[in-house]
Amino acid sequence: MRLNDLEQRMLAGELGEPRRWAIEQQIAVGEFFDAADFVEVSQVHINFSARYDLDRERGVFSRPAQRLYRQSYVGKVLVLNAAKGGVATSWMLADMAARGKAPLALLLNVANPIMAQAAAFSGIPLIDRFEGDITQAILNGAEVEVDPRAGIVRAIDRAGRSKDRHQDANDQQ
Repeated sequence: MRLNDLEQRMLAGELGEPRRWAIEQQIAVGEFFDAADFVEVSQVHINFSARYDLDRERGVFSRPAQRLYRQSYVGKVLVLNAAKGGVATSWMLADMAARGKAPLALLLNVANPIMAQAAAFSGIPLIDRFEGDITQAILNGAEVEVDPRAGIVRAIDRAGRSKDRHQDANDQQ
C-alpha cells in the first residue's frame, strides 16, 4: 500500500507505539481488500466548514481541532460527518477547483443547502443523507467509486467485490 508521510511516520513508531500498532492493523485490512492507499475519513466533532477548515492556498486542512489538520485534501474523496457553509463557501470552493486545489468529491452525512449549492457551483460531486453513517460505512483503505447522479458510493476492492452505499431515496437532491 502507498502510505503518505504521516502514515509512514506512524508505521516507523515515531508517533508512539499505539499508533504504530493501529496503522499496522489498518494496513492489514487494506491489504486484505487489495487497497492501493487509505481514504481520508474524519470523525468531525465540530461541523466541517470549507471556510474555516480548509487552507485553499496550500490545499490542506487548516483548523488544529480538525483530525486531518495539515493533511492534504486535494484530489481526495472526503468522507465527513457534517458540513455547513455560508455564502463564502461557494466562491471558496469555486476558487479551489479553478486552481486545482479542490477535493475530488464530498461524502457527508449532512450538508446544508448552501454547501450543496457551493459544491454544484464548483463542479465538486457531493452526496449526503446516506441510509447509515457514511463515516462508519467506508473503511480506511477502501477504493471508492462515486456516482453522484445515482446517489451511490461503492467501496471496491481489487478482486471486484463492492458494497454500495445509497442515499435515502426520499432525500436525493
